[in-house]
Amino acid sequence: MRLVLVLCFCLWPFSAFCEVDATVIHKIVTTELSALKMPENSPFCLAILPSANSSPTGADPSPQVLAFLSRKGMRAKRASTCYKAVKGNVISIELVSEDGDRLLAKVVFANVTIPSGEDCGVLRRRGVYQFTKDTNGQWLIKSYTAEIAESAHKSEP
Repeated sequence: MRLVLVLCFCLWPFSAFCEVDATVIHKIVTTELSALKMPENSPFCLAILPSANSSPTGADPSPQVLAFLSRKGMRAKRASTCYKAVKGNVISIELVSEDGDRLLAKVVFANVTIPSGEDCGVLRRRGVYQFTKDTNGQWLIKSYTAEIAESAHKSEP
């Protein structure tokens, strides 16, 4: 019990990050699929990393986020689906900071399927999205900074 209280106290500053805005997730996923020239209805698994996730099943997004993406025509599944089968594309999102009108999110797009003769899956993209709010309070992608050589430049989507 004491450990739970200590963890709650230590993680209290992250309580504002318990649920990433579904519209932000939709914008990230749309941009990621587009960057890899994949249709928006391509199947993928979604992981909301621990600093932004209160799910008891680890990185799985909430049913509300999955339903929102489904209404937008996307075929998102829980991260645990791909990790359990060790197969498929996984988009992992970690909200690293939010300051009123600015938001930073680290994103990793990987295929966790292990090719024959290899030890691990394939990292396709990794980078940081910066969002700002417009005059109506809607999140807009301001920039994307790649963290791997696949496109080591800043772009303004």
